[in-house]
Amino acid sequence: MHTGPSPGLAGILEPLLPLQALLRPARQVVLVLIALQAVALFAFSQGSFMTLLTLAVLWWALGRLGLALARLSPGGESAAIDPEAVREGFRRLAELVKARARK
Repeated sequence: MHTGPSPGLAGILEPLLPLQALLRPARQVVLVLIALQAVALFAFSQGSFMTLLTLAVLWWALGRLGLALARLSPGGESAAIDPEAVREGFRRLAELVKARARK
């Protein structure tokens, strides 16, 4: 059992800081899915209200996560994410995936 001090919200969210640049595009994709689901549900009577509600909650949660990460990042809410650092992270991830696929 863990007996040390609680890491708090900052300790939990800190590993997610490199993903902050991906939250806005992810929210945009979810918003498009919400629109498509709404059209399917209300115009064509296809789909489900539960899916629409789930997508809406996901969109909201991604927004709240983005705000929390912005407050944790150096410089506060005005901090900019370095796109090159994100690309480098994805390059390293791709190399790991390729190395694992070769095994």
